[in-house]
Amino acid sequence: MDAEKPDKNGLLDVLILDSAAFIKRAPLRNLAKRYVTTASVLLELKDSATKAYAKNLPITVKTDEPDKEDIQFVTKLAKETCDFIGLSSTDTEILALVYKYYKSIHGTEPQIKKITFPSSSDSEKQRHEKPVEEEVDESEESDHDSGVDWISADNFDEKAAHNFGLSEFHESGTCVLDASNAPRVACMTTDYSMQNCLLMMGCGIVSVDGMLVKQPTYRVLYCVGCFRVSKENDVFFCPGCGYPSLRRIPATTREDGSVELHFNPNYKPRLKGLRQPIKAPEGGKHAVNPIYCKDQRIPEQRMPKPKNKIQLLASNGTLTMEEEDDLLDEYEKEAACLNDDLEFTFAVNDITSRATNLGIHSMKDHPNSRFTHGQFHGLRATRGRAHIPKPQHRRK
Repeated sequence: MDAEKPDKNGLLDVLILDSAAFIKRAPLRNLAKRYVTTASVLLELKDSATKAYAKNLPITVKTDEPDKEDIQFVTKLAKETCDFIGLSSTDTEILALVYKYYKSIHGTEPQIKKITFPSSSDSEKQRHEKPVEEEVDESEESDHDSGVDWISADNFDEKAAHNFGLSEFHESGTCVLDASNAPRVACMTTDYSMQNCLLMMGCGIVSVDGMLVKQPTYRVLYCVGCFRVSKENDVFFCPGCGYPSLRRIPATTREDGSVELHFNPNYKPRLKGLRQPIKAPEGGKHAVNPIYCKDQRIPEQRMPKPKNKIQLLASNGTLTMEEEDDLLDEYEKEAACLNDDLEFTFAVNDITSRATNLGIHSMKDHPNSRFTHGQFHGLRATRGRAHIPKPQHRRK
């Protein structure tokens, strides 16, 4: 088979699977030659039924990890399209894996599409124009009502394939892609932010249950608290008021360079978890409090200072008197209460402090920017019911 042409049967070379492919039980047979996912996607499968389904698939799903350069490219693209705040680390790895296989199969990098917006004059004409009502004969009505656009048992496979992002079905009922328009690398996902990035990269999308984005969109971050448009697309808090009240609003660039925002009149804010009062803030250097603003003080979560500056030595056997005299002086031996025979099988570590019980063993897990004066913590805001205090059960 030629390396520049798709398969004659319309099969994909590689299909990258998101967690929605396993959760929604998507039909995966006869879609691609290879099926690839990441280890983080398999970790997202929590219930036993989904895990059993993923383990007993009739196809072989291999795991692969993207490179660091691929993740950087996808992150930069997601920031430009304002989809970065809607992507998790697993979503970013899936997009980077699609980008990796696209380069390896096609031999070139994907061309980023430029979004073309209609001019302001055309949009105003379409807005003010009213449809002309024409008299329709009964014969014309009968022609249009012939049942072509209706979903029936005869055309159900065709309609389902069209909604899935596929093109046609075999006679046996297994869905395949059209050989003429089939991409060679595609991703199966229901996340709209991921689909928007895939459309910008020019990669294929295989949807589940008809959840498919057909046209890429450009969005800006708009604060519903202070009514300010953020110039940065990779922030979680408003640069003006500092609160997590940012919304992604579709925007249109006019001919004069101004930006027009398209608000949804039927938008309903998410009120989950707002009826219950928030829990009282905790004190101490190991407090875990909800995140409400970008300049909120975060505990440093440091290890405690050692109470004794003398570091006990560990060896595989017994230290001789000569080794003891070379390594320790008289004051150190008295302070450490050491005998003549020093025998340590394991190294002496801190196992009683609160930091150790919380799993804090080093400062490598926490960036230094959080402890610098004037820097922001870089964390996301607390969502859902995470800020609600847990009910305390009384002892009987």
